[in-house]
Amino acid sequence: MKTIRFIVAVALSALVLAACKTRQDSALVSAIPDEAAAVVAIDAERVESELGSLPEKLDMLAKLSAVIDKSQRSYVFFEKTGGMGAVVPVADWESLKDGQTPLVFAEQDGLWWAEESLVTFCCDGNRLLLMMGSSLNKTTRSKMSKLMGKKTCPSALLDRIEEHEGMYVAACGGEIGNMLSLYLGMSDLQDFFSSTDLYATFVVDCEDKTADITADIESDNDEMVAAIVKKVDDALAMVAMFMPNLLAIDGREISVQLEPTADFVGGAMGERLRNDVEELSLVYDEKAHFELHLVAKRPLREMIINEELWNR
Repeated sequence: MKTIRFIVAVALSALVLAACKTRQDSALVSAIPDEAAAVVAIDAERVESELGSLPEKLDMLAKLSAVIDKSQRSYVFFEKTGGMGAVVPVADWESLKDGQTPLVFAEQDGLWWAEESLVTFCCDGNRLLLMMGSSLNKTTRSKMSKLMGKKTCPSALLDRIEEHEGMYVAACGGEIGNMLSLYLGMSDLQDFFSSTDLYATFVVDCEDKTADITADIESDNDEMVAAIVKKVDDALAMVAMFMPNLLAIDGREISVQLEPTADFVGGAMGERLRNDVEELSLVYDEKAHFELHLVAKRPLREMIINEELWNR
C-alpha cells in the first residue's frame, strides 16, 4: 500500500523539478553539504516559463526571484537528518541587501544574514544559501558559515545529475531510506535502503498535460538492485491481492485505476487524483529502471501552482 503512495508522491511532487543547464558552477555546488542525501539542479528560467507568476501567498519567493541570476543553475539539497536547503546565484546583491525583498540582512563576520519564519538566509554577495526544516538549531549559522567557506563539493552525487535538455533532473545518494522515511513516512524502508553505494536518478519530462518520469536505481551491489525490484514486486502483488480493483497488473506493467486509488489514498491527495489525473501507469524491469506516465485533466502548470492549491 505504501508503494502506491510512493508512486503517487513521485508523480505529483517531482513535477516541480527543473531542467539542468550545461555547466556546473563550482562556487555554488561547493556550498552543498557533503552528507546530503539528495541534490536537485534547478533552471530558474525554465521554472519561470513553465509555471508563470507565483500566487500571492508566495510573494517572498516571487520577489527573491527578481535578484536571482537565472543564467546559472540553482541547487536544492536534502539532508539525511531531514533538513533541506538551497544555494542560488545572486544577480543583484544591492537590491537584495537594501530591502527590495521582504528580507532584512545584517552583516556578521563577513557574511550577510537574514531570517524569515523557519528559514535562515546567508549571502556573500554572489551566493545565497538558505536552510530550513529540522536542521535548524542554535548552531545553524556556524554550519552555514562552514558551508560558505567550503572549496569542494559532494561529487559522488553531482556526477549522477545527468544533463538532459528540456528535462527535469534530480539525483539521490547515500542513505536514501532515511530521506524516504522522513519525507514520505516510509519507515520500513529505512534499513533496507541504508547502503551508501546506492543511488537513484530521476528524470522528468513534462508537456502540457503529460509527464513522463524515469528513475534508475544504481548500486555496485547487483543483489541489492535485485532485492529492490523484488520488494516492489511483492508490494504490488500484495496490493493486488487485497484490492484487486485498485490496479491492473500485467507483469511489471501497472495501470492505476484512479477512482479506487483516490478513495484508497484519501484526503487532499486523493481529491487531487480524482480531479486532476486522467491516467497513471508504471513499467519497470529487473535492472530497477522505472518509467511512470501521467496524463492530467488540465495543464500541469495549473496543477502545480495555483491559488486554489494554496488556499486549501
